[in-house]
Amino acid sequence: MAKKLRLGMLGAGPRARSLMPVYMSREGVEIAAVCDLYQRNIDKTLSQVKGLDGVKTYLDYEKMVADCPLDALMITISPFEQVRYACDAMERGLHVMTEVPCALSAGDCRNLVAAVKKTGCIYQLAEQTRYMHFITEWRRMYGEGVFGHIVLMEGEYLHYERWDNYVDLDTGEMFYNKDTLERAYSDPNAGGGDGAGNGAGVDAGARPEGAGRRLAETWRFRCMAHPIYYLPHELSPLLSITDDRIVSVSCMGTRRGSYSDPVTLPDSRDIEVALMKSEKGTLYRLMAGFTSQHGHRSGTGCHWYHVKGAKAAAEWTRNTVDPPRMWTPADGWREAGWTLADPDAPDAAKASGHGGLDWYPIDEFASAIEEKRAPWLDVYRAVDTALPAILAAESADMDGALIEVPNPRDW
Repeated sequence: MAKKLRLGMLGAGPRARSLMPVYMSREGVEIAAVCDLYQRNIDKTLSQVKGLDGVKTYLDYEKMVADCPLDALMITISPFEQVRYACDAMERGLHVMTEVPCALSAGDCRNLVAAVKKTGCIYQLAEQTRYMHFITEWRRMYGEGVFGHIVLMEGEYLHYERWDNYVDLDTGEMFYNKDTLERAYSDPNAGGGDGAGNGAGVDAGARPEGAGRRLAETWRFRCMAHPIYYLPHELSPLLSITDDRIVSVSCMGTRRGSYSDPVTLPDSRDIEVALMKSEKGTLYRLMAGFTSQHGHRSGTGCHWYHVKGAKAAAEWTRNTVDPPRMWTPADGWREAGWTLADPDAPDAAKASGHGGLDWYPIDEFASAIEEKRAPWLDVYRAVDTALPAILAAESADMDGALIEVPNPRDW
């Protein structure tokens, strides 16, 4: 019997807990260790995720990698911190997959590329929207010449929740507002809320900040100053259609200080909009916002995509009323039967999160390791989804100044 891939999980929050069953459903993979800063998160993981009996748990990364033999590491921690752990793990010979975005600074993008080039280890980004079935169909249509030259692509990520802005440094508990200790609704395991923003309490006996709680701003709160940072779920699928990369970017945003909640979110911009140009001559209009309420779209929830070619156009549904549509000069606009999930997907994929999409990056990561090859979403394509957004944030701070985007393949 072939040796199983021994995987370590760095981070045991809600996202990690949703991915662990997917990893365990992939033949040839076993979770050997789980590490988190907080025992609370580890306890929740062990009680909520079935099949982790015998898995080693740690509160210290260094102890985990020194004590437990591993082949690969899945990192689900702050994107401001994850690159240094990813690079360290690859220096130790471990293959690495990180959550989205792969990095939040140009320097971290460079460090990630350098580590892959130096070590030869496999790196993959756990970005799943490029596996949406309608994106697969649009890729096929582009390859068959249906669109002709694509002159414009558009993507929007408008996702409002009362996010986890503050963390208790002693317990790991997450809060939306530190003054009233209002629980963050984005944590489905926090308790006290219904997941729809209709009230959430705190743990019994919770200490207010003035009575001993040490609260700190989370990575998500820091990102709200530039929501455009969180563009990989738009750039990844759209760039995959033509296998392209962004070469220049300009971006503008609303004021610092949310119009929705300026007291709790004094540094947040409600919306940022970037205009980008690709190497193959396509314009991109991309929008992101997470602090202002917005209606959902069918299937994709918070995401919307549009492709306009010289010969045809395709558009995902803008809301929960209209269907996806395609336009051609001969037929005009007509309804299209595209779906989010592949109807012929394996059962393991259908059972995974994000509409059955979480399976694909995990299967690709394991397959790339087994086959000793680069994955589809390798370190260069991962940086292609992050660096334009990082530079877009810089542009927004300079009133929309145009910034060139370097090619990470030249580093």
